[in-house]
Amino acid sequence: QALYEHALRHNLPPYQWTMIDVKSRIRFLAFSYQPTRGNGMAFELLVKAWLGMHGLAHGEIEVQSDGGGEVGALRAQSFERNKKLWWDALGMKRKVIRKGHPEDDSFVERSHLTDDEEFYIPFLGQITNEQQLISRAVWWEDYYNRERAHQSLGDKSPYQYLKSKGYVLHESFCRFPC
Repeated sequence: QALYEHALRHNLPPYQWTMIDVKSRIRFLAFSYQPTRGNGMAFELLVKAWLGMHGLAHGEIEVQSDGGGEVGALRAQSFERNKKLWWDALGMKRKVIRKGHPEDDSFVERSHLTDDEEFYIPFLGQITNEQQLISRAVWWEDYYNRERAHQSLGDKSPYQYLKSKGYVLHESFCRFPC
């Protein structure tokens, strides 16, 4: 509660956007002040562009999320229209998890717990402005992707796992501009 009040007092962006590759656990984070569809789509577009800049945008990218308005999924017709006009054109296959079933998106939910335990609880109380949040988040994302061992990956970091699978990526790939 104290950290939440601290974030509000310092007008820090209250929304975190997260995209994770479930095989490697590499992930990308961003923040916003509003959970709007435009922000959600902008985040997805930035991730897609980031992957493309690093030679990883071959073929279709599969994305799943909750059914909130920020992904244009409150109504089935709206979601299908967005899927056809937006995501299909970007080469992104979109799925929506069942309402009230966060376990369907267990990778993101688990990473949020890790964020709480290893990022927000130890560091948020020291952050007093948006730039500090972004700088610390880029550090956290880099650490999570490049150095933090994951038991499910044989105690490799996501970056080490990708390298072990033959991907040739510069370490800067792990520092998505939050």
